Amino acid sequence: MANLSLYTRNKLVDWINGKANMPAHATTYLALFHGDPSSGGTETTTTICAGRVAVSSTMSSSTGGAASSTNGSDISFTSSALADSVIDYIAAFDASTSGNLIWYKAITSNNVYAGNMVKFLTGTLVVTAGGDLSAYSKDYLVNWLTGKADFPATTNRYYSLWDGAPAGGGVEVTATVRPAGRIMFTGSMAAASAGGASNSSVIDFGNASGSATIAYTAAHDGNPGGNLIISHAITGSAQTITAGNPVRVPVSSEAVSAS
Repeated sequence: MANLSLYTRNKLVDWINGKANMPAHATTYLALFHGDPSSGGTETTTTICAGRVAVSSTMSSSTGGAASSTNGSDISFTSSALADSVIDYIAAFDASTSGNLIWYKAITSNNVYAGNMVKFLTGTLVVTAGGDLSAYSKDYLVNWLTGKADFPATTNRYYSLWDGAPAGGGVEVTATVRPAGRIMFTGSMAAASAGGASNSSVIDFGNASGSATIAYTAAHDGNPGGNLIISHAITGSAQTITAGNPVRVPVSSEAVSAS
């Protein structure tokens, strides 16, 4: 997995929480850097060649929860470098010049000399997504990172309670605790900052209507049904809820982050 830029992390967190749409960009451009692009590195693309290379057309689409994209043909910057340089990072942008940094990754440091060929061979550029995102969200993230497809527009997000992992055979117990089902929590979440966000107001399920075990929480784009967006295990051990007990998520206890 490449490192997501702060720009991407904030946009992704706001999308996860239903606060804002992910920005559209038709093409992803690959650039060459000496030093970390996110903290003062120097872009060396135009020192070596004519400029950034559009890579969207050569990257595969991620489907079926694969959460991965690979270049299906060589990505060639130049057959003859214009001047000497050092490359130790690659970076992706949403424009051929300037634009927003999307992601970046350290590579083995290479000394490039005038006249050298610079390219990435077929199958050597692999973009993946991991973490707590659902398979549905991971595919969209990978396709967005590689310029293959945009994210769907946001809708309200709904908070659910689970006994076991939602993506691994867990059982949803939301309706056992609250017969009305999931709670719309988009308005409870703060806007993303520093790649994360937490709830600025209590997410309150009221007094439990029935007893249940809660080990995971999750977010969906529907109630009921819809797509699973993200899930994570609760802090500490699973909680046993007894009928009549209050069930609520205190302020700042539900944190969503992207890395």
